[in-house]
Amino acid sequence: MQLDQRIDILVELGKVLLANNEHLQYAQQQAQRENPWFTPENMQAMLHAIANNYLQAAALQRFVGNYSALQQPLAASDVRTVGIVMAGNIPLVGFHDLLCVFLSGHRSQIKYSSKDKALMTFVVQSLYQLCDECKSSITSVEVLRQFDAVIATGSDNTNRYFEQYFQPYPHLLRGHRTSVAVLDGSESPAQLANLSNDMLSYFGLGCRNVTQLFVPKGYDFAPLLQQIDEQKMVIQHHKYKNNYDHYRAIFLLDRTPHWESDCVLLTEAKDRWAAPVAVVYYRYYDSITEIEQLLGEHHQQIQCVVGNPQGSSQYVEFGKSQQPQLHDYADGIDTMQWLLALSEIRATATKG
Repeated sequence: MQLDQRIDILVELGKVLLANNEHLQYAQQQAQRENPWFTPENMQAMLHAIANNYLQAAALQRFVGNYSALQQPLAASDVRTVGIVMAGNIPLVGFHDLLCVFLSGHRSQIKYSSKDKALMTFVVQSLYQLCDECKSSITSVEVLRQFDAVIATGSDNTNRYFEQYFQPYPHLLRGHRTSVAVLDGSESPAQLANLSNDMLSYFGLGCRNVTQLFVPKGYDFAPLLQQIDEQKMVIQHHKYKNNYDHYRAIFLLDRTPHWESDCVLLTEAKDRWAAPVAVVYYRYYDSITEIEQLLGEHHQQIQCVVGNPQGSSQYVEFGKSQQPQLHDYADGIDTMQWLLALSEIRATATKG
């Protein structure tokens, strides 16, 4: 299959995801039964984000244009079977890996997360309907077998298991990360509203959700809390409310200083990064230089940094943390470049 054909198929898939037909509606109902965190609003948000950010012809053409090796189809002897162990913390979180393997010309062997099986199954079945060849190049399994390389995403504990189990194979392993925001007190109400969305979209369960704020000493939290309260609909979700009530009770019993909104608890934490659901940590800083040094030292724990760019390419605009583009790779590792190097890696290993 030629690259242009693969792009055309993905564009058509985007149309399917936006159509929201009865089959997709049924998949969403199944998904919510599998995982109560997958609300209809969150699933729709992800479907639209994938369709609009990933599966547009112009975006795909720009993306593949960054990789000259994609312009030539893989020889049959260079095609590898890539196992994909998917996470399930937010809807369709493993889709980008599937997209990259598909565009690279390699085969996918997918191990679904039990928390996100119904939606991913719908996506794969839709690809089958759009492309007969996809039935042999994309398969799903309960246990990975007869694969050449693997991409696996999980918790830090799971990742330690992955490192041992997949050690003999070329592998791209991802553990737990979180995202942070750097504030200076000059943020507009609109920016703070967008920041609250960065914190609370998908209930804060994604690695691109902001769970840590860096604020200058003397920072006034009142404007931020006001904007966060606009997101208070999240507290109506029973699992989210249980978390909020649980940590609020702990903070009160332990007399932990904290700020309260109707749906988020803010508390200072100097040595922790990822906060539990319904909690956001903050740290005070003296200078941006201090923050940049700290972020550099802990870059392996951070997915993205939200804030006013001010000429720095490392910052993501407020409200954009959960709107990644095709080139925004998880853990900052270029998945496509890794896939394109697989044939060379296998050849070297074989010679050794």
